[in-house]
Amino acid sequence: MSLQLQRRLFTVKEYHLISETGILSESEGVELIEGEIIQMPAIGTRHATAVRRLNRLFHRLPEDRAIVLNYF
Repeated sequence: MSLQLQRRLFTVKEYHLISETGILSESEGVELIEGEIIQMPAIGTRHATAVRRLNRLFHRLPEDRAIVLNYF
């Protein structure tokens, strides 16, 4: 006997509510991608280095050209 499973996709609002209630925490490393909550691996050294280099590059631009948010 075959059972069909139904996926339940989440909205951005629902995702934020889940986080606010404590079901998910920021330290869990999850992202909402096309309605699905996906466990993301920690970034590696090469990724972190590339992000830092881009961050320095963008900080050199005038404020009307780029807004840089620092997350780590």
